[in-house]
Amino acid sequence: MNKPIHSINSTQDRRYLGITYFAMLLGVLIAVLATSRSELSAFGRDSESTIQFGQSTVAETPDFATVHLRDPWDMTEYSDISQFMNISGQLDLTRNIAVKNGVFSASSAGAGEVGQGAFFFLLFPGYPDVMQVGKIGVHAPIDSAEYNCLYLAMKVDSTTPAPGKNPDQWRAEWYADQRLNLNGAPYGLGQELLYPEAGKGTPTPDWRLHKMNLGAPSISPTTLAAWRSQNSWQGLRIDPSMQAGATFAVDWARLTTCDANEVAISWTPNRTITAIWLKEVDSDHFVRVAADIAGERGAYDLDIQGVIAGEYTVGLGDATSCCIEESSEKLTIQAAPIVHFVKPSFTSGVDYATLQGNTWDFSDASDVVDVGNIAIDYQDGNVDFTTPPGRGLVDRNPQLYLNVPTTIDTKRYRYMTFRMYTEWDASWQDIVSGMVARWIWRMPSINKDSIPCDLVSQDIPFDIGWQTYTIDLHHFFNGGAEATSPANTPRCPPISYPPQQPPVNVAGNQTHWFNAQEVIGIRFDPNENISCGYAESTGKSFIPCSDYRQKIDWITLTAVDEVQQGEPYEITLDLNQVLDSSELTYYYTTDSAQPRQNRAVRYEETIEPAPRPNGKVLLYLPVAARPASNVNGYADVVQPQIPATFAWNTADVAPGAYTICVDAGPADSALLYCSEAQINVLP
Repeated sequence: MNKPIHSINSTQDRRYLGITYFAMLLGVLIAVLATSRSELSAFGRDSESTIQFGQSTVAETPDFATVHLRDPWDMTEYSDISQFMNISGQLDLTRNIAVKNGVFSASSAGAGEVGQGAFFFLLFPGYPDVMQVGKIGVHAPIDSAEYNCLYLAMKVDSTTPAPGKNPDQWRAEWYADQRLNLNGAPYGLGQELLYPEAGKGTPTPDWRLHKMNLGAPSISPTTLAAWRSQNSWQGLRIDPSMQAGATFAVDWARLTTCDANEVAISWTPNRTITAIWLKEVDSDHFVRVAADIAGERGAYDLDIQGVIAGEYTVGLGDATSCCIEESSEKLTIQAAPIVHFVKPSFTSGVDYATLQGNTWDFSDASDVVDVGNIAIDYQDGNVDFTTPPGRGLVDRNPQLYLNVPTTIDTKRYRYMTFRMYTEWDASWQDIVSGMVARWIWRMPSINKDSIPCDLVSQDIPFDIGWQTYTIDLHHFFNGGAEATSPANTPRCPPISYPPQQPPVNVAGNQTHWFNAQEVIGIRFDPNENISCGYAESTGKSFIPCSDYRQKIDWITLTAVDEVQQGEPYEITLDLNQVLDSSELTYYYTTDSAQPRQNRAVRYEETIEPAPRPNGKVLLYLPVAARPASNVNGYADVVQPQIPATFAWNTADVAPGAYTICVDAGPADSALLYCSEAQINVLP
């Protein structure tokens, strides 16, 4: 039996208190009904929802990351924000990093006002003086005239500002190139209050869709570069808080054209409604996406350009809480089509090792003929190994010698691609401490003695987790050797240029991959771990003295894909959604500025030229590779892959090298994507 809250001494007392309580309750109820009878009846949590949509399924607004990186900033992958984290491990700024269930979370070590706050890059320009690999800004700069509206679905646990301090704010910073804000490089910033309604009081932290119009004239200090002062930007950085010790979480980020994409929402009028919130299926939180709503109107046109594709419950509430009412029907934002070219691609051409009958897939021990300074094991189709730190600032020089049964024609084999996994005792990459790989090719001694010459590539920076990178060895920098081994001997051609400055003229560089007369061996160095020595020499205690634990899934060395004129060539795509064949229109071009230069004809089919799609069409010029990782266990994130093929009739195609492009989607909203690699049509 439940104990009474208080003691009542007589039946009369009980009756008196009961009557009094009932009278008070009745008076309150009458007052509420008189004030807002319709509001109470419509918004009881157990009542049927009155929220309705003009249309329950709407198309996503294409944003920069979706179209140009083929990888939305949806925080399902650590690679969405991992590059240059903590200045590649050089400063202790961002702590407690996690990417889990589509949310990136962390905390700031210090205050942003004194340069010790947390930050992350949505788009990193790339590191100087190394190979440019991955989804970086040097490959995919942001067009400042096209993309202006930045959105962040974010929660920051801001606190009451200290006396004399401003309320907490978030910032966006943009950079022209790899110099960031050094050496006179153009850069700018914009800033917004996180919780403006709190003033200098205590904010109520919650999930909000923050918006910043980067192109607004007043957004950047006049002493810095305005967003539209440059044609493009290679870097975009976010500082989520200026407060020390602030925890924050990000659900998604989007950079759009600022073109409104509205959904009509209606409900029973209620003046207590001042905000609209959205909750994605399987999410544990609502995100406030619109404020200052006049709830008594019972209708609002919600602009969803800043909302990532997904299925959502719509909630109605006030500025800091949800929900008075939730929709019974889901609002679906249909993802924009994304195209990945499987063929032609960097790996679709003839592979050297496969042609020799033994692909470098590490399914058995025959793929590696020797190792140096490393012990390897084969598990689950990978070659696994652990590299302890070297002594001082000298790494252990781990080496994998690949099986090369015949000489390699370096003029034919152009693309080296590898898929590798890395983890250590920190949740960020550290290029300075040794997260760089090397590609080494062996030639016979040029003075004809028995000791061969090894040419060592430029640094290949890599991130933690599973990554796939492609190196174009015919590029003047990527294929230009940084050093030879043995160095400064007559066995190797001399390097006549500074280590990170090979000449643009490939033909004149005798230490370039393209000009190697006879390659008889390949060595892959997976890291240069000096983490202990570097931490000790710099006194940076936050840099872990850690082993590198790595595995390699496969390595390919491929030629440019080719087809004989007159023979059909099967263009192969991976899509993120099912598209009808009528929603895919193919082209081939010799000029990236004219992606629709020639309409591709299907094999054994004659077609009328299709009209150019109406409406805005976005050109996608892809980056070298799309990495994928997850900081919690570094697991692969599997993206939807729906195949599509097109048999291209090359009978009337002049011999030459061509890029393949495709319009994907309905004609009035098609997105244009082009292949990374070309296809050679042979005479």
